Amino acid sequence: MTFIEVHVNEDQSALEKLIKDAYSSIGYPEGLPSFRFGRVIVWQGRMFQQLEVSLEFEDRIFHLWTLPADRARIQIGSVRGEVFTTPPEVEGEPAARIKEGGRCGQEYLTKPFYCSGYDHVA
Repeated sequence: MTFIEVHVNEDQSALEKLIKDAYSSIGYPEGLPSFRFGRVIVWQGRMFQQLEVSLEFEDRIFHLWTLPADRARIQIGSVRGEVFTTPPEVEGEPAARIKEGGRCGQEYLTKPFYCSGYDHVA
């Protein structure tokens, strides 16, 4: 499950264009398939919206270095031993990989990972 940082009252069509433009600027041989936006979560006071896209494209979107600095991504999963998996496994410890936005954005693993649904904090 991959999420992208969003801002209050943001236009989803503009966000979709931002993601597609960032993806196409990398030069992948196949284009980004259509995707939908899912639920919104809040983590450390920041809002993230789920990108509902096939698993094979989640990692590419997560690592898009062409996204602006204000567009962090989160991949929610679990850790079993030292291995991070997404989607989360029932037996694993809840975890998330976070990739801050921008060309040199830091990437790190947070475990355990806890967030809340936007409807619970609004």
